Amino acid sequence: MTPGRPKKKVRQRRSSAQLKSLILTTARAHFEANGYRHSTTREIAAAGNFSEVLIFRHFGTKAALFQASVVEQLSAEIADLAASYDENQPSKEFFFRMAEFMKIHRDSLLCVLSASTFNAELQQIADGQPRPITPLITALEDVTSRDAERHGIKGLDIPIVTAITTVALMGPVLFDQWLFGESIDEIDFDRFVDQTWRYLTFGSARPVTEDIDA
Repeated sequence: MTPGRPKKKVRQRRSSAQLKSLILTTARAHFEANGYRHSTTREIAAAGNFSEVLIFRHFGTKAALFQASVVEQLSAEIADLAASYDENQPSKEFFFRMAEFMKIHRDSLLCVLSASTFNAELQQIADGQPRPITPLITALEDVTSRDAERHGIKGLDIPIVTAITTVALMGPVLFDQWLFGESIDEIDFDRFVDQTWRYLTFGSARPVTEDIDA
């Protein structure tokens, strides 16, 4: 009896939604590893084993792909973090979560920062849209305002203090090698966050008795 021929494997056709998700995941990883300027749609397609034509079909341009895969996804993750803020919990807990978030998403933050600074085509897309970090700034303003009220601190400019707080955390995470001479993963991160929180909190709480001229 002649044995039957082996059946050919039928390649399962991926849906449009699955392909779009694959493109976004692949593109984000590639952009974060290589930066916007040094990434091409051809390389992204090759990395994900899909046709470059699909990128243009779903997103049109490399700039639009970057906006969808990195900027918009980072914005959504920041919004989730901001939504986790609970005014009934100590503000220090949210401060630590925010620092950990920045550490985990360091590559995305660096990628967005460098890409939006040096690429005019991305700036055109971003014009009129909220900044990716806006949800976090809004939540942190709530934290700053609540702490100022709790400690009886008068005269704080909440948006400015919030911006300073954000930079105080984000700066060392993004520029760790410049500031510490080593990776943020190699320092005592909890100690860094605790000392930053203490400096910002108790520095704000100290009463100002007179104006200081520059």
